[in-house]
Amino acid sequence: MMLQERERSLEVQLLEYCGLREQETVVMELQNRLKISNMETKMFNLKVETLQSENRRLEAQVSDHAKVVSELEASKTKVKFLKKKI
Repeated sequence: MMLQERERSLEVQLLEYCGLREQETVVMELQNRLKISNMETKMFNLKVETLQSENRRLEAQVSDHAKVVSELEASKTKVKFLKKKI
């Protein structure tokens, strides 16, 4: 009887141990997924920074283009005026 009780106790301990091992495996898998997610987050943050930088550069080009267009219009007006004067 005592041996049967001891056997049951050991079986319970074995089941608990197996459950803990499974949980440990799941935790390790989740840690790996978290590491991957963190790396993806860093990669996306770098991509966002790159795109923002590119956006600022393009906005500066648009601004420069607008200035050139207005200077061109002013030059055209001046040419017309000079042609009339001639």
